[in-house]
Amino acid sequence: MFTTKLLQEVLKKSTIRVIPAIKAHGGLSSLDECLNNKSNQNATPLRTFLNKNPRNLERMALAHKDEGWGNRTPETAATNWPAFPHYHRIILERTGKHTYATLLHYHGRRVIEVSTREWSIQQQIYKGNDVCTCYNVGRVFVERCIRSGISCAAWTIPNNITDGSQSITAFREALTSSGFVLKEPDQISFRSYQPPHMKREGPEAPTSKDFFSYSAARFHSD
Repeated sequence: MFTTKLLQEVLKKSTIRVIPAIKAHGGLSSLDECLNNKSNQNATPLRTFLNKNPRNLERMALAHKDEGWGNRTPETAATNWPAFPHYHRIILERTGKHTYATLLHYHGRRVIEVSTREWSIQQQIYKGNDVCTCYNVGRVFVERCIRSGISCAAWTIPNNITDGSQSITAFREALTSSGFVLKEPDQISFRSYQPPHMKREGPEAPTSKDFFSYSAARFHSD
C-alpha cells in the first residue's frame, strides 16, 4: 500500500513538469485529467491475457509438451498419435555429399539450419560429410542456437548413423564443449507439482480393480 502511494506521488510530480510542456506544444489537454481521474484507480484488469512472447514459457518449462496418445513404450500400438515430448529437437542428417543440422520445433517449424551447402561453410571444409565436417557443423550450429537464446534441446540419434560412430561423437562434443545441454527440463505443470498446502478434493478415480469387481457383480446378478 505504501509502495503504491509512493509511486503515485512520483508520477504526479513527473506529470506536473511534463504536462505544461505538452500543452505548450499543442499536446493532449486532457492528459492531466486522465491521470488524476479517480475512476481509473478502480479499473479491473482484462480477463484475457495475450502472451506476446510464447517462447518465454518454453524457457521456463511451463509450456505444454505434447505427450501423444501412447505411453512411448515398445508395447504401444503403432496407430497411436506420435508423441513429441520436447520443445526443440536436434536432427543430424548425412547424405553422400553433404551434412545437415537442424533444430526442429515441435510444431514442425525449422528454427535453425546449418548445412555444408552454404557457401561460407564450403570454403572452410575439405569434404562435405566426414568427421571433421560434423564437428565444424556442430560448432556453427551451437553458436547460432546460443545467439538465438536456445541453450538446450532434445537429442535423437539419426537412423542412418550408429550411436558410437566418430561423426556422432564429434558433433556431440562440439555441442557440449560450448555449454549446450542435450536434454530439456521436464514440464512444470499442476499434475507434476502440487503445493503441500493444497489437497485434492472429491472422490478418487476408479481403478481397473474396481472395474473388474463391478463387472463380476453385474454378471452374477444377471
